This record gives sequence, structure tokens and C-alpha cells, in this order.
Amino acid sequence: MASILFILIATIALAALRSRVAVSFITTNVVPTRILQRPTFHGPNEKIWLNHANEHYSIYTDLIEPRRLMQESLTVFSTSLFPENDRIRPTLGNGHIATVVYTDTIYMNGLYNGLRVFSHRARIPSTCAIEVVSTTTRITKSSYSLDIEKGMFIEVRSGPGFKIELKRYAHRSINQLMITEMTVDNCCLDDFKVDLEMNYGNDSEDITLRSDIESGVRHTYGKTKVLEDGSVGGLQVYMISTDLPPNGTVVVKKGQKSSYLFLTSIDTEKGPALNAFNKGVSEYFNDALEDQHIKAWRNIWANGRVDIIGDPETAKVTYAAYYYIISSIPITNDSDLSFVGLSPGDLAHGSYYKDYQGHVFWDQETWMYPPIQVLHSDFGKTLLKSRIRTLDSAKQLAKQKGYKGAMYPWESAYTGFETSPSDETADYEHHITGDISQAFYFYLTMTNDTDFMTAGRGAEVISSIADFWESRVTLDKDTGLYHINGVMPPDEYHWPVNDSAYTNYVAKISLEAPYKILSTQPKNSYQNIADNLFIPFNNTGQWHPEYDSYTEDVIVKQADVILLGYPLMMNLSKEVRRNDLLQYERVTPGGPAMTWGMFAIGWLELNQLDKANALFARQFDNVREPFYTWSENAHGPGAHNFITGMGGYLQSVLFGYGGIRVYDDKLTINGALPLTATYMKIIGIDYLGGSLNLRFSKSSLYITLTKKAMTTLKCEDESTGYSIPLSLGIPLTYKLSTTISISPA
Repeated sequence: MASILFILIATIALAALRSRVAVSFITTNVVPTRILQRPTFHGPNEKIWLNHANEHYSIYTDLIEPRRLMQESLTVFSTSLFPENDRIRPTLGNGHIATVVYTDTIYMNGLYNGLRVFSHRARIPSTCAIEVVSTTTRITKSSYSLDIEKGMFIEVRSGPGFKIELKRYAHRSINQLMITEMTVDNCCLDDFKVDLEMNYGNDSEDITLRSDIESGVRHTYGKTKVLEDGSVGGLQVYMISTDLPPNGTVVVKKGQKSSYLFLTSIDTEKGPALNAFNKGVSEYFNDALEDQHIKAWRNIWANGRVDIIGDPETAKVTYAAYYYIISSIPITNDSDLSFVGLSPGDLAHGSYYKDYQGHVFWDQETWMYPPIQVLHSDFGKTLLKSRIRTLDSAKQLAKQKGYKGAMYPWESAYTGFETSPSDETADYEHHITGDISQAFYFYLTMTNDTDFMTAGRGAEVISSIADFWESRVTLDKDTGLYHINGVMPPDEYHWPVNDSAYTNYVAKISLEAPYKILSTQPKNSYQNIADNLFIPFNNTGQWHPEYDSYTEDVIVKQADVILLGYPLMMNLSKEVRRNDLLQYERVTPGGPAMTWGMFAIGWLELNQLDKANALFARQFDNVREPFYTWSENAHGPGAHNFITGMGGYLQSVLFGYGGIRVYDDKLTINGALPLTATYMKIIGIDYLGGSLNLRFSKSSLYITLTKKAMTTLKCEDESTGYSIPLSLGIPLTYKLSTTISISPA
């Protein structure tokens, strides 16, 4: 303990000398304190690191608040009454760990408990759910704010002569850390007392845990009780945390401003958890801990976001959707548990038989991946790597089912094998395998990252999926056509059916994808099957039946056939596209929010702006204020904080109103403004190694290259054929209704 304390003191002293601040150390018999002078208050300010040791530290420095990147009124969501219903409470996460504010649970990426279909996120009792329960003088005003630009939840409680502020955040760059900082400002009262409680909740039913005190902090560690594959042992977790002060009480003298740090570090092993904890303490003493977190989030927003001007609600929903999805994706993988993937209810949800138990579905590739890939290619690659992680499991599953190649399960968790509690979806919903191929090919067309395709096993995923579909089809020797029988389409109301239009077409493009990768040697049979794979079509009515025996009055669950036009990019005439939209809008009474976003995209393709606006606005029925979380279904029910719906919504912004389409050899834009917006800016489109900004006004489109691509890019007006090279920082202006293509010069 003495050696650790010496290192800590030396670190603090060195930092203080570098920043020319005064440091003093005093041994006392009370909770250790650290004092920080802030320029906004004329008086002594304490900054306290709470642990079980007896050291007292003091340091003086200045903090400067950086200028905000985005409009505060659109990115800080506040209320004076915190919701009792945890379904609408905000989440804090960084892709490694996450929690719902004030709840008794933390979840960690990849930490599951339960056998096969019972596999679910393993609950870690929270050590960050700290609440102010009483004060010496009555609290007269409260505010609760989620600041999504900073990735931080801020609570302020005040009364005559005092102010209490709590900042909570999952550190964006030191991803093991969950942090609560409390500041108590007592300008006028004698010995102001604040009583705190920690919402630990009950013991975890998923993890067998032990707890010790080492070097003044709490170490909690253990293993999950049941491994997913039934083998002996458990997944490890190690947590280091600071406790509340004795009796949960802090006392601040008159004229003082005291700040308290409550730190939690979680990983699979003691080493990385302890390293992150120590780094957190060190950066806290250097006044860099919060700053690094804010800068990391600021960098994310600076590199890619959508600004909507003139329509505040749409702007808030858009910012919040990106915040919640990105909060479940790590910047780095420091843990032994590689990133498992995005689940419909984000990383902060997924308990036993709730919120899809934290499983990964087609939701990741079809709904959440595209808007992430367009603006944050590095995060997009992280999502795809989660499928490479389980490629060998997918190959094994295909073999077990009697197929070739790789067959991805409908639901997966830690092992990559099937974890769906529904036999029907597990047995029949095979389109997910094609959806994954589609995502990998989308990545290639956006980035031309051939190294990822070869050394990174991306090409192996695409080829293995083509092998699967080759073995999955059945040849009708009389007609020479191939069929895919016994499936469940995206419309999960009907199974098993033959020749799902969606399933067959995603299989077709999966079979064609290997031909577009130079490093692969596709089989000749792939193209033959793709060319002759039956796609149901009603020639009389010029529309696509959902499956072989579908009739036009049958009710469907959600967007299915209309996905042929987008995202599958089937070459459809305007008549067929319109007829598909009309047919399925008539027989889709409800469904999750993504459905209405996809209908909106279809009508925008046909320049039916009023119809598109009405369907686009239906997605807002799933948004829950005050913190702009989402429910799976309109007006509340279904999975908590449904980031799948957010992904579909963001696609309706980018690919609908933004009009972005990605082809083998070009990216095209033909956009419009959403609802009442007067301007829309799409900042940071990642294309072929470069970056583009788009700005839409009521009459014009402005395209600016902000980072050079791997090759010179040109813009072409497809109505005239006139093209011009893009130069760094020089905007090109076009009429809003014009289709513009961007491609290598």
C-alpha cells in the first residue's frame, strides 16, 4: 500500500510542477480530500477523492470551459422532474460498459450468463448510482440534464445558500471507467451536510462475486454462473470502485466548494481494471479526466453529424439517435471480450428475457450499421469485426444444418451460435446471412478498404455466405429456376413460406458480391444461380408479392418487400416502386418505427414530399421525452431505448432526405429538406478515404470536400453530364432537385 501511495503522490507532484500549481499533503484521520480552486468562486474549494485510506491532498489550478460545437438548446435535454419510469431514463455508455441513470445495474460488453437460448447480459451491481437523499437545508430547485455533446448526465440541486452538482459519464477514451463527480458549493451555511445513498440493488443472480478492500479501494470480482455453450467455468469480471464516505455523509464548511470523485473501473481481469482505475485517479488530479472524455465525444461529433436548422424537434431526435447508438460502440477494444455487436436495446439493457437479452440480430447490419458507416467509418468497421469474430461459429452452424459456407444465427451473443428463444426464427429466418454480406459489401464500396477484405477476413465472410446460399437453393429442373423454400421473411407473421421476395433478392446479391472483390475466385455457379433465382412478381398488377403464395389482402408485420428498393437497391421502375409502396402501406397497420422510415424513403424517391413527411413523422411516436430515448413500438411498449428504431430513423434522414445512394462506382445525392427545416448539413461523409460535407437549403445543394480521398473525386450533374473535380475546401453548388454523382475522376 505504501508503494502505491508513493507512486500516486509522485505522479500528482510531477503534474503539479509541470502546471505550476501549489500542492500540499497532510495525513489526517478523515476521508481523504483534494482541493481545487475554481476562478468562478472566491473562496476555498475542496476536491475530494473518496477511498478507504487516510491521505489528504490539495491542489490549485484553473479550468476553462471549451466552446460548444453544437447548439446547446438542441443537445442538452433537461427536466425539473426526473422520470420514475426507468423505460424513459437515459443511458450512459462507451461500448465497453453502460448503465441506465440511477438504476442498480451496469452491463459490460460480451459478459453473458445462461445456457444457449437463456443467454443474457450478466448484471453487475451498480457502484455509480449515487443519489442525494437529504441535506441540512431543504432543496428548493432541481434539474436533470443529458448533455449529448459531452456524453454526460448532469444533476443540479440547490436551495438558499447552496448548490450541489453531480456529473455522471462513461469515459469515452478510458473505456473501463464509469465516473460520478459531485460538487457541493456552500457559500453561506454553517457545516452544510449532504446525505448520499448508493443504489446497489440486490446481489447479482448472474455472477458469483467476492469483494475485498485493497489499497483503500473496493475490489469486486467473480465469474458468471453458466456459460452459453454449457462448458465448465464462467466469464470473468473484475471491478474496482470507491465507496461512499462513512455513513454516506459529506460535510462542507461555510464558504467552501468541495468536489468528490466516485470512480468505477470494470474489465475482465484485475490488471486492466486497476490500470484504468489508476489512470483515472491520475488524470483527475491533473484536471484532465473530464476534459479527455469531453474531447473524445467532441471529436466524434466533429467528424460526423447531421445539423438540422429550423426544425428543433427533428434536430434533437437526430442528435440523440446518433448519441445512443454510438454510446454502445467502443473506440478501442481493451478488454479480452472483443466487441460482440449492437443489440436492439443498446448496451445498457438485456436482462433475462427482456430487451432481447442483449442479443445481436439483423438489426445491426440492416438498421444501425448504414448510418454509422456513412459518417463514422471506423465505428462501421468495428460492427463488421463483430461478425468476423463469429465467422468460424457461423461455418460450424452451417455444417450442423447440412449447408456449406457460413450461416449466421438469427440471434447470437458470446459464442456466435444460435441463442434465439424462438424456434421459428432460429429455423427459418435465414435472410440475416444475406444481410451481413450486404453490409460487408457496402463497407467495401464506401471505403475501398481492400486490406480489410483480404487480411481482415472480410472477403472470406462474403465468399462463405455465397457458399451458403449456393447450398441453400433448390433447382426446378423443369423451369431452370432456383428457389429458396421454407423461410421466414422480415415479416415475421408468416412462416415457413417459399420464395420470400426479400430473402431471395438478398441471396441473389450475396451470390454476386464475390465477383466484385479482386482477391476472391468465385465459383461459376454463383452467377448462374443469381441470374435464375426466382423473385415473385405480379405481372398484371406490376408489384411484388411478399412470398410465393401471398395474396394482396394479407396483413404484414413490418417493412419487407419495400426494402427491395432501398436498401437492397433493386432496379425498379417508378411504377413498380409506387405499386409496392401502395400495396404494403395498405396492409401494414403497425410495426416498429423502421417501417415508416422505409416508406418515407420510398416516397422521397418518387418526389412525393408530403406523403414522405407524414410517414417520416410517424417515427416520432416512438420517441420518449425528456431525454429522447426510443421505445420499440409506438407510445411505449417493447424493448427499452430501441436503437434499432433510431438506426432506421437515421437512414430516413441520410438516405431519405439526404438522398444518398451508394453504387459500385459512385455515390449519388438527390435530397430534400425534412418537415419545417430551412437548412440541413450532413457533416463528414466518409467516402473512399476522404470526407465530404453536404448542405441543403430550400433551393440549393452545396458539396464540399473537407479531406482528400485516396484518389481525385469529381462531381457530375447527371441531368447534363457536366462534371468538375472536387477541390479541398471549395464548395460546389447545385440545384436541390438535381441528382449529383460523386466518383473517382
